Amino acid sequence: QNLKHPEILGRPTANSITVHLIFSDSADVRVEFGTVSGIYSGNSAWQTAAPDTAVEIELTGLMTNTLYYYRVSYKIPGTTTITNRPEHSFHTQRSPGNSFTFTIQADPHLDGQSDTNVYIRCLQNQLDDHPDFMIDLGDFLMTDKLKNTSNQIPFDTIPYRCNLLRNYYDKISHSVPLYIVLGNHEGENDYYYNQTPPNNLCIWATQSRKTYYPNPYPNSFYSGNTAVEPYGIGNPENYYAWEWGDALFMVINPYWYTKAQQHAGWGWTLGSKQYTWFKNTIRNSTAKFKFIFAHHVLGTGRGGIDMLDQGEWGGKNLQGVWEFDKKRPDWSLPIHQLMVKYKVSAFFQGHDHIFVRQDQDGIVYQETPNPANPFYEDTVSWRGAYQTGDYLPASGHLRVTVTPQEAKVDYVRSWMTKDESTTRKQGDVAFSYTIKPNIAN
Repeated sequence: QNLKHPEILGRPTANSITVHLIFSDSADVRVEFGTVSGIYSGNSAWQTAAPDTAVEIELTGLMTNTLYYYRVSYKIPGTTTITNRPEHSFHTQRSPGNSFTFTIQADPHLDGQSDTNVYIRCLQNQLDDHPDFMIDLGDFLMTDKLKNTSNQIPFDTIPYRCNLLRNYYDKISHSVPLYIVLGNHEGENDYYYNQTPPNNLCIWATQSRKTYYPNPYPNSFYSGNTAVEPYGIGNPENYYAWEWGDALFMVINPYWYTKAQQHAGWGWTLGSKQYTWFKNTIRNSTAKFKFIFAHHVLGTGRGGIDMLDQGEWGGKNLQGVWEFDKKRPDWSLPIHQLMVKYKVSAFFQGHDHIFVRQDQDGIVYQETPNPANPFYEDTVSWRGAYQTGDYLPASGHLRVTVTPQEAKVDYVRSWMTKDESTTRKQGDVAFSYTIKPNIAN
C-alpha cells in the first residue's frame, strides 16, 4: 500500500494530539508512543484507512508538559507484516512558568513569486528550531486564483493545491504541529459561500482544506467557532484560541463573515459572533503574553499600523470620519482599542511578504516575511505601505521563544547555498527584539 501523505500533527492539548495521514490504498494503521525514545509504552487501536481518505488518530491520556516520542505503524488489511515509520516527537501543553519556542511563516504561495527550494530551506530552519508548533498565516492554497481559461475555478484544482502544499508540510509537521490561519486567497469567505451552494469555491475549499489539514475546533482545550455548517463542512475550524505556557494564542478570521470581495473599509468584518468571542477571550485571559494571529489587518489592503484607524479596527471610514457607532452599533470598541484595553502583546500578520516590526499603543504589529522568496528583496511596491518601523526583505520565518520573563522574536533568514556569502548565511538571525509581559488585566 502507498502512503500518500505521511504523518503530520495537529490539535495538541495538555493530554492529547492528533496524528493525520492519507494512504493511496486501504491500510490498517496505529501509533505507538512513549516518553523514552525507542520505548513505546502506549499505542492506539488499529484503524483502517480508506484509499485517498484522511485518517486521524487521536492519542489521548497523555501527560501534560511532557515530551513524547512516537512512530506510525501500518500494514495491508488481513496481513501481519507491519511497516514501521521513523520515530518522531511532540510536546504536550507547557505549564505556566515553562519556556518554549514556536515558529511563524506566512504566504508560502508556491506560485510565480516562490521557489520551492528556498521554501524547503526555510522549513528545515524551522525544524532545526525544535518548536512546539508552527503557525502559518495563510495564502498557502491560493484557491481563489485557480481560474481556468473560462474564468472559472474548477473543483479539481483545489485538492491539487491541498496535495501540493501538504507535500511540504509533511517535511516538518511530523514533529512540529501545524496551525493554519486562513488568508484572503483561500476562498473561504461569505462572498463565495452563498453562490449556488453547494458547488462554490468557499464550500469546496473548506471541505478540501479540512480533509488535508487538522485545525482545532472548540472543546475543553480550544475555544473558537462553534458553528456546524451544512454541505458536509461541519465545524469550519477557522478561528480558535488556546493557552500554552505563559501565553494566550488567538487566531482570528476576517473573511468567513465578509460578504465583500476586494473592498477596503467597513466591508471586511470579524462578524459579531467572532468579535464577541474575541473580546471575551482576551478580557478573561490572565496570560502574561497575548498573541493575536491573522492574515492581515482588516483582511485586505497593505500595511500595518498605518491602517489601524480604518473600519472596525479603528472606527473611521476611508476619509477619516468616525463611523464606528453607526457601522458597529452593538460593539463596545474597535478591535485595536479593544486589544489595547486588554493588553495584547503582539499582532502577527502576513500578506505583504516582508519583515516589518512596528509598535502602536504598546502593541507590536509584526509583518511576517514570505518563506519562499527567491529574489530575497522586496520585489513589489508594498514597502511604501509601512511609513515607520524596522524593515527587512524576505526570505525567512519568525522564531519566538517565550519565557516567563520575555518573548524573544528572531527573524531567521533562508538562503540558497549558491546565494550564501560571508554576510548571508542560511539560518542567520537578521533581526531580534523582545516583548515584556503585560501587566495583569
